[in-house]
Amino acid sequence: MYRQLSAQLAQARREGRFPDLIDTVREVHVPPASPDADAFVAEMPGWFRLDRTTGQKQALYVAAEKDTHRQQLTQAGPGRRQRHEIR
Repeated sequence: MYRQLSAQLAQARREGRFPDLIDTVREVHVPPASPDADAFVAEMPGWFRLDRTTGQKQALYVAAEKDTHRQQLTQAGPGRRQRHEIR
């Protein structure tokens, strides 16, 4: 079914019947770097975090294939919370 949909969309794009897809969140991800070892060591305390799932019986993981979905799932807005407790 997905193969059919993909073929139909590709044909519609070639014929000008389907708009171009635009990814508004595309960016180049650059690993963090420090100018020297002293700067690296000075930044380390800010990286420490305790495991927030310690003591939880269940955990919920959400996977997204596209970065656009990741943006939608992680952007907090009015009435939305990023963290949810499962009871």
